[in-house]
Amino acid sequence: MHVLLLPSWFDTVDKPWRGTFFRDQATALRRRGVDAGIAFVERRSLGHLRPRALHKSHFQVTFEHGEVPIARMRGWSVVAQTVPGGLLWCSLMRRLVHRYIDVYGMPDLIHGHAGLWGGYAALRTASELGIPYVVTEHASRVLVGEREPRRRQLLAETYQHAAAVITVSRALQRSVEPLMNGRRTIVVPNTVDLDFFTMPRKPRTRTPFRFLTVCDLVASKRVDLAIRALATLRQRGVDATLTCAGTGKEAAALEQLARDLGIANAVTFTGALPRDAVRRELHRANALVHPSLFETFGVVLIEALATGLPVLATRCGGPSEIIDPSLGELVDPGSEDQLTAAMLRMTERTFDANALRASVANRFSYDAIGAQLVSLYQRILGDRYAERWELAAG
Repeated sequence: MHVLLLPSWFDTVDKPWRGTFFRDQATALRRRGVDAGIAFVERRSLGHLRPRALHKSHFQVTFEHGEVPIARMRGWSVVAQTVPGGLLWCSLMRRLVHRYIDVYGMPDLIHGHAGLWGGYAALRTASELGIPYVVTEHASRVLVGEREPRRRQLLAETYQHAAAVITVSRALQRSVEPLMNGRRTIVVPNTVDLDFFTMPRKPRTRTPFRFLTVCDLVASKRVDLAIRALATLRQRGVDATLTCAGTGKEAAALEQLARDLGIANAVTFTGALPRDAVRRELHRANALVHPSLFETFGVVLIEALATGLPVLATRCGGPSEIIDPSLGELVDPGSEDQLTAAMLRMTERTFDANALRASVANRFSYDAIGAQLVSLYQRILGDRYAERWELAAG
Protein backbone atom coordinates (compact mmCIF):
# COMPACT_ATOMS: atom_id res chain seq x y z
CA MET A 1 0.00 0.00 0.00
CA HIS A 2 1.47 3.32 -1.11
CA VAL A 3 0.15 6.48 0.57
CA LEU A 4 1.31 10.00 -0.26
CA LEU A 5 0.88 12.71 2.39
CA LEU A 6 0.34 16.33 1.32
CA PRO A 7 0.79 18.59 4.38
CA SER A 8 -0.35 22.21 4.34
CA TRP A 9 2.77 23.23 6.29
CA PHE A 10 6.04 21.47 6.95
CA ASP A 11 9.59 22.08 8.09
CA THR A 12 11.80 24.49 6.13
CA VAL A 13 15.34 25.76 6.61
CA ASP A 14 13.88 28.87 8.29
CA LYS A 15 11.41 26.95 10.48
CA PRO A 16 12.78 23.43 11.04
CA TRP A 17 10.28 22.76 13.86
CA ARG A 18 7.13 23.20 11.76
CA GLY A 19 4.89 20.27 10.98
CA THR A 20 7.06 17.58 12.54
CA PHE A 21 3.90 15.61 13.35
CA PHE A 22 3.32 15.00 9.62
CA ARG A 23 6.70 13.29 9.43
CA ASP A 24 5.76 11.39 12.60
CA GLN A 25 2.57 10.12 10.99
CA ALA A 26 4.41 9.00 7.86
CA THR A 27 6.94 7.20 10.06
CA ALA A 28 4.14 5.51 12.00
CA LEU A 29 2.65 4.27 8.73
CA ARG A 30 5.97 2.99 7.40
CA ARG A 31 6.55 1.04 10.60
CA ARG A 32 3.29 -0.76 9.91
CA GLY A 33 4.40 -1.74 6.42
CA VAL A 34 2.86 1.14 4.46
CA ASP A 35 4.97 2.76 1.73
CA ALA A 36 4.34 6.33 2.91
CA GLY A 37 5.93 9.45 1.46
CA ILE A 38 5.50 13.22 1.63
CA ALA A 39 5.32 15.94 -1.02
CA PHE A 40 5.46 19.58 -0.02
CA VAL A 41 5.75 22.92 -1.80
CA GLU A 42 7.62 25.30 0.47
CA ARG A 43 6.27 28.80 1.00
CA ARG A 44 9.20 30.56 2.61
CA SER A 45 8.54 34.10 3.78
CA LEU A 46 9.83 36.84 1.48
CA GLY A 47 11.31 38.39 4.62
CA HIS A 48 14.06 35.75 4.33
CA LEU A 49 14.72 36.51 0.64
CA ARG A 50 18.43 37.16 0.09
CA PRO A 51 20.72 36.35 -2.87
CA ARG A 52 22.16 33.36 -1.00
CA ALA A 53 18.66 32.17 -0.01
CA LEU A 54 17.45 32.55 -3.59
CA HIS A 55 20.30 30.33 -4.72
CA LYS A 56 19.01 27.61 -2.37
CA SER A 57 15.29 28.14 -3.06
CA HIS A 58 14.28 28.95 -6.62
CA PHE A 59 11.31 26.58 -7.06
CA GLN A 60 13.60 23.64 -7.81
CA VAL A 61 12.51 20.12 -6.81
CA THR A 62 14.64 18.09 -4.43
CA PHE A 63 14.26 14.58 -3.03
CA GLU A 64 15.15 13.26 0.43
CA HIS A 65 15.67 9.51 0.50
CA GLY A 66 15.55 9.01 4.27
CA GLU A 67 13.28 6.87 6.43
CA VAL A 68 10.39 8.85 4.92
CA PRO A 69 10.81 9.72 1.21
CA ILE A 70 10.14 13.44 0.73
CA ALA A 71 9.77 15.48 -2.46
CA ARG A 72 10.05 19.25 -2.04
CA MET A 73 9.60 22.23 -4.28
CA ARG A 74 11.74 24.91 -2.65
CA GLY A 75 9.73 28.07 -3.26
CA TRP A 76 8.53 31.34 -1.78
CA SER A 77 5.23 32.72 -0.56
CA VAL A 78 4.46 35.36 -3.18
CA VAL A 79 0.79 36.04 -2.41
CA ALA A 80 0.70 34.86 1.22
CA GLN A 81 -2.44 33.29 2.74
CA THR A 82 -4.95 34.45 0.13
CA VAL A 83 -7.31 32.23 -1.83
CA PRO A 84 -5.46 32.97 -5.12
CA GLY A 85 -2.22 32.15 -3.32
CA GLY A 86 -3.64 28.88 -2.04
CA LEU A 87 -4.90 27.88 -5.48
CA LEU A 88 -1.49 28.67 -6.98
CA TRP A 89 0.14 26.54 -4.28
CA CYS A 90 -2.21 23.65 -5.12
CA SER A 91 -1.25 23.93 -8.79
CA LEU A 92 2.43 23.72 -7.85
CA MET A 93 1.66 20.77 -5.59
CA ARG A 94 0.04 18.90 -8.49
CA ARG A 95 3.22 19.39 -10.52
CA LEU A 96 5.32 18.22 -7.59
CA VAL A 97 3.25 15.05 -7.13
CA HIS A 98 4.01 14.07 -10.73
CA ARG A 99 7.72 14.49 -10.01
CA TYR A 100 7.26 12.37 -6.87
CA ILE A 101 5.61 9.66 -8.98
CA ASP A 102 8.52 9.70 -11.44
CA VAL A 103 10.87 8.79 -8.58
CA TYR A 104 8.77 6.76 -6.12
CA GLY A 105 5.89 5.41 -8.19
CA MET A 106 2.13 5.90 -8.22
CA PRO A 107 0.45 6.08 -4.81
CA ASP A 108 -2.70 4.10 -4.12
CA LEU A 109 -4.16 6.92 -2.04
CA ILE A 110 -3.42 10.56 -1.20
CA HIS A 111 -3.79 11.88 2.35
CA GLY A 112 -4.14 15.66 2.50
CA HIS A 113 -3.53 17.41 5.80
CA ALA A 114 -5.71 20.48 6.54
CA GLY A 115 -8.51 21.19 4.10
CA LEU A 116 -6.88 24.39 2.93
CA TRP A 117 -4.63 23.74 1.32
CA GLY A 118 -3.23 20.22 1.54
CA GLY A 119 -6.72 18.75 1.33
CA TYR A 120 -7.74 20.79 -1.71
CA ALA A 121 -4.46 19.85 -3.42
CA ALA A 122 -5.30 16.21 -2.65
CA LEU A 123 -8.74 16.65 -4.24
CA ARG A 124 -7.35 18.11 -7.46
CA THR A 125 -4.40 15.75 -7.72
CA ALA A 126 -6.30 12.57 -6.84
CA SER A 127 -9.06 13.44 -9.33
CA GLU A 128 -6.45 13.83 -12.04
CA LEU A 129 -4.77 10.52 -11.14
CA GLY A 130 -8.01 8.58 -10.64
CA ILE A 131 -7.24 7.51 -7.07
CA PRO A 132 -9.04 8.19 -3.75
CA TYR A 133 -7.99 10.73 -1.19
CA VAL A 134 -8.67 11.39 2.49
CA VAL A 135 -8.35 14.61 4.46
CA THR A 136 -7.30 15.21 8.05
CA GLU A 137 -8.38 18.61 9.34
CA HIS A 138 -6.05 20.37 11.76
CA ALA A 139 -6.77 24.06 11.28
CA SER A 140 -7.72 26.32 14.19
CA ARG A 141 -9.46 28.58 11.68
CA VAL A 142 -11.96 25.78 11.08
CA LEU A 143 -12.36 25.15 14.83
CA VAL A 144 -13.38 28.74 15.54
CA GLY A 145 -15.58 28.87 12.42
CA GLU A 146 -14.42 29.75 8.92
CA ARG A 147 -16.32 32.89 7.93
CA GLU A 148 -15.00 33.73 4.47
CA PRO A 149 -17.57 32.40 1.93
CA ARG A 150 -15.05 31.37 -0.73
CA ARG A 151 -12.94 29.47 1.77
CA ARG A 152 -16.02 27.75 3.20
CA GLN A 153 -17.01 26.72 -0.32
CA LEU A 154 -13.57 25.24 -1.01
CA LEU A 155 -13.54 23.44 2.33
CA ALA A 156 -16.98 21.94 1.69
CA GLU A 157 -15.89 20.79 -1.77
CA THR A 158 -12.75 19.22 -0.33
CA TYR A 159 -14.61 17.38 2.42
CA GLN A 160 -17.56 16.20 0.35
CA HIS A 161 -15.47 14.51 -2.35
CA ALA A 162 -13.07 12.80 0.06
CA ALA A 163 -13.24 9.07 0.69
CA ALA A 164 -13.01 9.95 4.39
CA VAL A 165 -12.62 13.09 6.48
CA ILE A 166 -10.64 12.84 9.70
CA THR A 167 -10.37 15.36 12.51
CA VAL A 168 -7.75 15.35 15.24
CA SER A 169 -10.26 15.99 18.04
CA ARG A 170 -13.98 15.77 18.77
CA ALA A 171 -14.06 19.54 19.22
CA LEU A 172 -12.83 20.01 15.66
CA GLN A 173 -15.21 17.30 14.46
CA ARG A 174 -18.16 19.39 15.66
CA SER A 175 -16.90 22.35 13.62
CA VAL A 176 -16.30 20.32 10.45
CA GLU A 177 -19.58 18.40 10.26
CA PRO A 178 -21.76 21.40 9.21
CA LEU A 179 -19.69 21.42 6.00
CA MET A 180 -20.08 17.68 5.40
CA ASN A 181 -23.56 17.62 3.81
CA GLY A 182 -24.73 14.96 6.26
CA ARG A 183 -21.65 12.72 6.06
CA ARG A 184 -19.83 11.66 9.21
CA THR A 185 -16.22 12.33 10.11
CA ILE A 186 -13.71 10.15 11.96
CA VAL A 187 -11.51 11.24 14.87
CA VAL A 188 -7.87 10.11 14.66
CA PRO A 189 -5.55 12.18 16.85
CA ASN A 190 -1.95 13.11 16.17
CA THR A 191 0.86 10.81 17.19
CA VAL A 192 4.02 11.21 19.26
CA ASP A 193 7.49 9.74 18.77
CA LEU A 194 8.05 7.86 22.02
CA ASP A 195 11.57 6.88 20.96
CA PHE A 196 12.49 10.57 20.78
CA PHE A 197 10.42 12.10 23.58
CA THR A 198 11.83 9.99 26.38
CA MET A 199 11.92 10.40 30.14
CA PRO A 200 14.88 12.44 31.44
CA ARG A 201 17.86 10.41 32.60
CA LYS A 202 18.05 12.33 35.88
CA PRO A 203 15.13 13.20 38.19
CA ARG A 204 13.78 16.73 37.76
CA THR A 205 14.63 19.17 40.55
CA ARG A 206 11.81 21.40 41.86
CA THR A 207 13.70 24.45 43.15
CA PRO A 208 12.99 26.72 41.47
CA PHE A 209 9.80 25.29 40.01
CA ARG A 210 10.21 25.63 36.25
CA PHE A 211 7.17 26.35 34.08
CA LEU A 212 7.60 26.00 30.31
CA THR A 213 5.61 27.21 27.31
CA VAL A 214 6.33 25.92 23.80
CA CYS A 215 4.30 27.75 21.18
CA ASP A 216 4.24 30.54 18.64
CA LEU A 217 4.34 33.84 20.49
CA VAL A 218 1.11 35.20 19.05
CA ALA A 219 -1.93 36.77 20.70
CA SER A 220 -4.10 33.63 20.59
CA LYS A 221 -1.62 31.65 22.72
CA ARG A 222 -2.07 34.08 25.67
CA VAL A 223 1.46 33.65 26.98
CA ASP A 224 0.91 37.05 28.61
CA LEU A 225 -1.42 35.36 31.10
CA ALA A 226 1.31 32.92 32.11
CA ILE A 227 3.71 35.81 32.67
CA ARG A 228 1.17 37.72 34.75
CA ALA A 229 0.33 34.60 36.76
CA LEU A 230 4.02 33.98 37.41
CA ALA A 231 4.39 37.54 38.71
CA THR A 232 1.55 36.93 41.16
CA LEU A 233 3.08 33.66 42.35
CA ARG A 234 6.43 35.30 42.95
CA GLN A 235 4.76 38.13 44.88
CA ARG A 236 3.33 35.40 47.13
CA GLY A 237 6.81 34.00 47.73
CA VAL A 238 6.68 31.05 45.31
CA ASP A 239 10.11 30.29 43.84
CA ALA A 240 9.10 29.71 40.22
CA THR A 241 10.38 30.61 36.76
CA LEU A 242 8.99 30.54 33.22
CA THR A 243 10.77 29.61 30.00
CA CYS A 244 9.07 30.70 26.76
CA ALA A 245 10.20 28.65 23.75
CA GLY A 246 9.00 30.08 20.47
CA THR A 247 8.94 33.17 18.33
CA GLY A 248 6.26 35.40 16.87
CA LYS A 249 4.74 38.86 16.62
CA GLU A 250 4.16 39.16 20.38
CA ALA A 251 7.74 38.32 21.42
CA ALA A 252 8.90 41.90 22.04
CA ALA A 253 5.69 42.84 23.87
CA LEU A 254 5.97 39.77 26.11
CA GLU A 255 9.57 40.56 26.99
CA GLN A 256 8.51 44.11 27.85
CA LEU A 257 5.66 42.78 30.00
CA ALA A 258 8.10 40.69 32.03
CA ARG A 259 10.24 43.78 32.57
CA ASP A 260 7.24 45.91 33.51
CA LEU A 261 6.15 43.33 36.09
CA GLY A 262 9.63 43.20 37.57
CA ILE A 263 10.21 39.52 36.79
CA ALA A 264 12.54 39.73 33.78
CA ASN A 265 15.12 37.72 35.72
CA ALA A 266 12.58 34.89 36.15
CA VAL A 267 11.36 34.70 32.54
CA THR A 268 13.59 33.31 29.78
CA PHE A 269 12.85 33.72 26.08
CA THR A 270 14.72 31.12 24.05
CA GLY A 271 13.40 31.92 20.59
CA ALA A 272 12.31 29.09 18.32
CA LEU A 273 14.02 25.81 19.18
CA PRO A 274 14.83 22.70 17.14
CA ARG A 275 13.24 19.48 18.27
CA ASP A 276 16.16 18.22 20.33
CA ALA A 277 16.31 21.52 22.22
CA VAL A 278 12.56 21.33 22.91
CA ARG A 279 13.11 17.88 24.40
CA ARG A 280 15.91 19.26 26.56
CA GLU A 281 13.62 22.01 27.88
CA LEU A 282 10.88 19.45 28.58
CA HIS A 283 13.40 17.43 30.58
CA ARG A 284 14.40 20.49 32.64
CA ALA A 285 10.86 21.74 33.30
CA ASN A 286 8.45 20.80 36.09
CA ALA A 287 5.24 21.63 34.22
CA LEU A 288 4.13 22.67 30.75
CA VAL A 289 1.70 25.60 30.74
CA HIS A 290 -0.39 26.14 27.61
CA PRO A 291 -2.94 28.97 28.07
CA SER A 292 -4.15 29.08 24.45
CA LEU A 293 -7.55 30.49 23.46
CA PHE A 294 -8.16 27.66 20.99
CA GLU A 295 -6.41 24.46 19.92
CA THR A 296 -7.57 21.74 17.56
CA PHE A 297 -5.25 19.27 19.30
CA GLY A 298 -1.99 20.34 20.98
CA VAL A 299 0.93 18.14 19.94
CA VAL A 300 3.27 19.68 22.49
CA LEU A 301 0.95 18.44 25.25
CA ILE A 302 1.47 14.80 24.34
CA GLU A 303 5.19 15.39 23.79
CA ALA A 304 5.39 16.77 27.33
CA LEU A 305 3.43 13.87 28.80
CA ALA A 306 5.69 11.42 26.96
CA THR A 307 8.62 12.83 28.95
CA GLY A 308 6.70 12.45 32.22
CA LEU A 309 5.88 16.17 32.44
CA PRO A 310 2.45 17.26 33.76
CA VAL A 311 0.45 19.78 31.75
CA LEU A 312 -1.63 22.83 32.60
CA ALA A 313 -3.83 23.80 29.63
CA THR A 314 -7.13 25.46 28.81
CA ARG A 315 -10.53 24.02 27.92
CA CYS A 316 -10.16 25.28 24.37
CA GLY A 317 -10.82 22.24 22.18
CA GLY A 318 -8.23 19.49 21.82
CA PRO A 319 -6.55 19.83 25.24
CA SER A 320 -9.80 18.89 27.01
CA GLU A 321 -9.59 15.50 25.28
CA ILE A 322 -5.95 14.94 26.29
CA ILE A 323 -5.68 16.18 29.88
CA ASP A 324 -7.57 14.74 32.85
CA PRO A 325 -6.98 15.48 36.56
CA SER A 326 -4.38 12.74 36.85
CA LEU A 327 -2.28 14.37 34.11
CA GLY A 328 -2.46 18.02 35.13
CA GLU A 329 -4.92 20.90 35.26
CA LEU A 330 -7.49 22.46 32.92
CA VAL A 331 -8.76 26.04 33.25
CA ASP A 332 -11.07 28.27 31.24
CA PRO A 333 -9.35 30.15 28.40
CA GLY A 334 -8.65 33.80 29.09
CA SER A 335 -8.96 33.55 32.89
CA GLU A 336 -5.89 34.96 34.62
CA ASP A 337 -7.30 34.13 38.06
CA GLN A 338 -7.92 30.47 37.19
CA LEU A 339 -4.52 30.17 35.54
CA THR A 340 -2.76 31.66 38.56
CA ALA A 341 -4.56 29.31 40.96
CA ALA A 342 -3.78 26.30 38.77
CA MET A 343 -0.11 27.23 38.46
CA LEU A 344 0.05 27.45 42.25
CA ARG A 345 -1.56 24.00 42.55
CA MET A 346 0.96 22.60 40.07
CA THR A 347 3.81 23.72 42.33
CA GLU A 348 2.19 21.84 45.21
CA ARG A 349 1.14 18.64 43.43
CA THR A 350 3.22 15.58 42.61
CA PHE A 351 2.62 13.32 39.62
CA ASP A 352 3.59 9.78 38.66
CA ALA A 353 5.86 10.41 35.66
CA ASN A 354 5.56 6.82 34.46
CA ALA A 355 1.77 7.08 34.48
CA LEU A 356 1.94 10.32 32.48
CA ARG A 357 4.05 8.63 29.82
CA ALA A 358 1.84 5.53 29.79
CA SER A 359 -1.21 7.71 29.12
CA VAL A 360 0.17 8.82 25.76
CA ALA A 361 1.75 5.47 24.92
CA ASN A 362 -1.69 3.88 25.09
CA ARG A 363 -3.50 6.52 23.04
CA PHE A 364 -1.04 8.35 20.78
CA SER A 365 1.87 6.01 20.01
CA TYR A 366 3.00 5.26 16.45
CA ASP A 367 1.49 1.79 16.81
CA ALA A 368 -1.90 3.02 18.05
CA ILE A 369 -2.36 5.76 15.45
CA GLY A 370 -0.76 3.79 12.62
CA ALA A 371 -3.19 0.92 13.21
CA GLN A 372 -6.21 3.23 12.99
CA LEU A 373 -5.03 4.79 9.73
CA VAL A 374 -4.08 1.50 8.08
CA SER A 375 -7.51 0.06 8.93
CA LEU A 376 -9.17 3.10 7.33
CA TYR A 377 -7.01 2.93 4.21
CA GLN A 378 -7.78 -0.77 3.79
CA ARG A 379 -11.52 -0.12 3.95
CA ILE A 380 -11.21 2.59 1.32
CA LEU A 381 -8.96 0.68 -1.06
CA GLY A 382 -10.81 -2.62 -0.81
CA ASP A 383 -9.86 -6.25 -0.43
CA ARG A 384 -7.42 -6.41 -3.34
CA TYR A 385 -5.18 -3.71 -1.88
CA ALA A 386 -5.59 -5.04 1.66
CA GLU A 387 -4.46 -8.53 0.63
CA ARG A 388 -1.51 -7.14 -1.32
CA TRP A 389 -0.45 -5.03 1.67
CA GLU A 390 -0.75 -7.98 4.08
CA LEU A 391 1.49 -10.10 1.83
CA ALA A 392 4.06 -7.30 1.55
CA ALA A 393 4.01 -6.75 5.32
CA GLY A 394 4.67 -10.44 5.91
